Amino acid sequence: MSLQATVINYQHLIDDLEYRVDVREALNALLEISLEPISLEEQLDRILQKIIGVRWLALERKGLIFLRDGEKDQLRIAAHHGVSESLTSLCHKVPFGHCLCGRAASSQAPLFKSCVDHDHERQPSGMMPHGHHVLPVVVDNKTEAVICLYVPHGHQQSTLEQEFLQACSHVVSGIIRRRQLEQHANYDSLTGMLNRRGWRKGYPRPSIALIAGGQQWQFSSSTSIASNR
Repeated sequence: MSLQATVINYQHLIDDLEYRVDVREALNALLEISLEPISLEEQLDRILQKIIGVRWLALERKGLIFLRDGEKDQLRIAAHHGVSESLTSLCHKVPFGHCLCGRAASSQAPLFKSCVDHDHERQPSGMMPHGHHVLPVVVDNKTEAVICLYVPHGHQQSTLEQEFLQACSHVVSGIIRRRQLEQHANYDSLTGMLNRRGWRKGYPRPSIALIAGGQQWQFSSSTSIASNR
């Protein structure tokens, strides 16, 4: 093997190691946020900022996280960062099946766009060319949230990028599921009133498996994140 090939292989090993470290740090940071005693909206805001701040992801430093609007087949903005006021006004509520986020909510499948096309139905004034990662957050077969991230125009997604972002959506799924379980446990099913547990100031520290939506994540030899199912 030539010296040049050896150097290239060595650099690839360094890059792989850096990816692994970055991914672990990012997921650990999301799990730590999930344990903080703050509102769901605050958790989602911090999670969004962590995701768009991952240095090796080709993301623009802006995005949104939507929550399901009650029991309606509709999304509402719960957290946003770096987007214009005209966009948050235009996308304050998004029906399922409408525009990119509504389509992802309906299909319950990740959606990637490398550019603005006809599916991008809501276009605020002054919008610049860009693409999107749109990730549905599913809890017990029901779409409860959608993560909308921006990528530069013409960006081509990688397998590592796709799997990491899906892991992030599983973490958010686990957070929402934990909130639902807590709410169910703290209210009497007959009266709808807070029970004794509901009056407690704190909760036992939840397991990481619960927060991560019951998923166990590991690194494969190709530095991707894989779900052990």
